[in-house]
Amino acid sequence: MDNASDRVTATMGAPPAWFRNRNTAFTQTVRYQLFDEATAADQVLFRHGGLTVLAPPLRYSFSTSLDRIPGAVADRRRHAGNAATYLRQLVQAQDPVPRTEIIRLQYDQDAATLVDNVYQVSHLAAGIV
Repeated sequence: MDNASDRVTATMGAPPAWFRNRNTAFTQTVRYQLFDEATAADQVLFRHGGLTVLAPPLRYSFSTSLDRIPGAVADRRRHAGNAATYLRQLVQAQDPVPRTEIIRLQYDQDAATLVDNVYQVSHLAAGIV
């Protein structure tokens, strides 16, 4: 699988391992859970003929943005801004995200702090507590 993804990214002119991150190794159960959550939210991004593209669950979008920050160099601030936008939506839908959840999922703590700092500048409150 790694060789195939490396060939695809080389064809696209993307950096090595661009296609791979820890989210690509989801179990079938997790994939079904994400699909069920996306279906329940019913946020349609595109629909034409027999094809319907749904938005991924908000917590997934937040986690993938957060996961990209440690490896980013030039785009670090952009990824943090994206994650802060998703964090805002999560906070509006529930309470702030507990830092214990970030730790449990083994996300980079410096990245989480950066995202929370970006969030606090715009919203004057902590998004990760």
